[in-house]
Amino acid sequence: VTNFSVSGQTGDPNDIYFTNDGAKFYVNGGNNDVYQYSCSTAWDVSTASYDSKSFSSVSQTSQLEGLWLKGDGSKMFLLDRGNLSVFQYTLSTAYDVSTASYDSVSFSISSQDSNPQGIYFKPDGDKFYFVGAANDNVFQYSSGSPITITWDADIEWGGGTAPDSPAAGEKDLYTFTTDDGGTTYFGVQSGDAFS
Repeated sequence: VTNFSVSGQTGDPNDIYFTNDGAKFYVNGGNNDVYQYSCSTAWDVSTASYDSKSFSSVSQTSQLEGLWLKGDGSKMFLLDRGNLSVFQYTLSTAYDVSTASYDSVSFSISSQDSNPQGIYFKPDGDKFYFVGAANDNVFQYSSGSPITITWDADIEWGGGTAPDSPAAGEKDLYTFTTDDGGTTYFGVQSGDAFS
């Protein structure tokens, strides 16, 4: 058994998150703090060391239970049992929790479960999940928001009407041409819903 003690930072660890490359991991404690660690050998906690970097979410959370980082390290999401909400943060330096700041964005899960235990985001970010101990269920949410494209008024579209905005996650192709040096553009949707 290989282990690494986080007792120097928290006596009540609740959740853990590893970066995709296994070089860093994060632990949240019952004191509403998130702590950052590095592994000198990826995925081997026996080579871990505390980065002396942490973030306090006490202004938003009272019973921090779960954490998740966006794959590029730019966002962090914290699940709080006290407020029954998920809170969103931006990391101004990717993967550095000491640079986190609250986005003033939260989502209530109070109508689903009163005892949330952990959170997981789908890699593309359009769904998230949490486990609820009060009801012994896994809950799924769609987090993708509709995409709205505002086209420049100087674009003349084939057919006379601008195309509808694509659905979240949909890949469309648009082609623009000009014959007057950029004063007027002609647009056409060249492809729809690429895989």
